[in-house]
Amino acid sequence: MKFDRDVLYLITKNLQNDSISLYSFLLVNKIWCEVAVPVLWKIPGRIPLTKKAGSIIFNVILSHLSEDSRDILKKQGIDYLFTEAYRPPSFNYIIFWRHLDLQLLENMIKLRNVKESNINIIINELSNISWAEQCFSSLKSLHYFDNDDISGSLTLIENQNNLNEIQIDCCAFAQSNIIEKSLIKKADTIQHLQTNWDPEDEFLSYFVNLSSLKIGDPYWYGYPNNKTNWCHLEKVSLPGLKVLIANIDSHQNLDRMIKIINGHHLHEITLCHNGLVSDANYHRRLIRAIYQNCPNLRYLSMPMMELNFPEFERVCLKY
Repeated sequence: MKFDRDVLYLITKNLQNDSISLYSFLLVNKIWCEVAVPVLWKIPGRIPLTKKAGSIIFNVILSHLSEDSRDILKKQGIDYLFTEAYRPPSFNYIIFWRHLDLQLLENMIKLRNVKESNINIIINELSNISWAEQCFSSLKSLHYFDNDDISGSLTLIENQNNLNEIQIDCCAFAQSNIIEKSLIKKADTIQHLQTNWDPEDEFLSYFVNLSSLKIGDPYWYGYPNNKTNWCHLEKVSLPGLKVLIANIDSHQNLDRMIKIINGHHLHEITLCHNGLVSDANYHRRLIRAIYQNCPNLRYLSMPMMELNFPEFERVCLKY
């Protein structure tokens, strides 16, 4: 039976999470192989890789290095990476990689018992592959965990034009303030924002196109031990917000926020906490703000005190 290429594309789209079935496409003929390869390479680490699989993928990545990059690595004494004779790849596999996971890449490098001091050298040369410029200049999603030197990451964020989704885990309060300034420059395109710290309301006021917002990790201790007051919430406008996830212990005015942003579009609210629920009045105000301002709510998760069960009944009756 002969399938049209367009039909094969539809089949691979439905099988994109079934790597075993997609792998069988490679064994049929050239056309089936050409259709399956872009899907398989879109997210190489979508399933846990065995040591052997990781090594094979890394060999393919190395095969895309230019002769100049290979020579640089060899001069640095890193020629042991090239365990196989060089053969040009059958496909430009690397151009199909759409979800770049630098941690996955680093893990592959470590499988070769590379010294820590050489890892950055290797990654720098891999970034010179022609695909890298395209990949890093048109990011749509970025998950970043900061380190001591964040200058390169700030430049990466500021050079994006279509950054739609960003998740940042920051270890230090001082660095979170610096990162916020870079994020503000890209606020118009960002629709999904997640930070493990609690930003001020002035910062949130820039993100008018947000669809989902997750702020504050209950177990993050990088910021000063005081609650975020959000004294200027009247400046915040999030008309399209559908998902709100927040740390209830870090805020005094989440109820005001829900009222001011007009939670008409909110479908999901998750309020986390890191200890015993103690402020019954505040939680009562939160419950009231939710059932009075969020008519389309489908999911609610929040800490509850027995004192507030009567108020919560009104939520249950409304939805």
